[in-house]
Amino acid sequence: MRQPQSKLRRTLTLALGMLIMPLLVTQAFGVDMSKFETKALLEKYNDEHKVCNGWLQESGCCKEKDRTPLMIRYLSEEEREAYKLEIKDGKAYVGGRMLPHLTADEDPNSEINYMYTMDVKGNIFLFENGPLASCRFHHSSLVAGEPVTGAGHFEIQKGVINYASNCSGHYHPPDVLLDQVIEVLKENGVKVGKKHYYGGKPMKRYRY
Repeated sequence: MRQPQSKLRRTLTLALGMLIMPLLVTQAFGVDMSKFETKALLEKYNDEHKVCNGWLQESGCCKEKDRTPLMIRYLSEEEREAYKLEIKDGKAYVGGRMLPHLTADEDPNSEINYMYTMDVKGNIFLFENGPLASCRFHHSSLVAGEPVTGAGHFEIQKGVINYASNCSGHYHPPDVLLDQVIEVLKENGVKVGKKHYYGGKPMKRYRY
């Protein structure tokens, strides 16, 4: 009789685990992500980290001789932890330090532009926008080309997110995805100063 009972316990444990796991996976900052919409990477960017496709050639991100990608990176799950947004007292931190991470010769009052992506678990990852981002990092880099629940730009000053948009050439996220990001931030006590909606286009004139 012991063997059937043991098998029954294992079956019940497995069934309970299958019920609980979706709840664990879809919770982020206390927000249920299971109802959030996602957006896949645009097809033309598939394998962008492996081959020099059309958009990379047009942007000058390929080596001339062998036509391979110059610097573009896809971060592993372990690597992206270093870019993960944390909220403390309503302010933005990465790696335990308040954003922006300024160098000695930068104005401490500077407002810095960051690209961000929010994954299907509600984690937000940031990378400072600038020359290094042109070929090396894109919204897709931060989630290794996986679907997102938000993508765009933040402008951050002394830990305060003053601006948020859904402008992303790699994903063209619809406006509802920006609302999702704002909801996650709001649940953590973050009040975003301005919201700019791009209507699912990368450079379309925004609306407030």
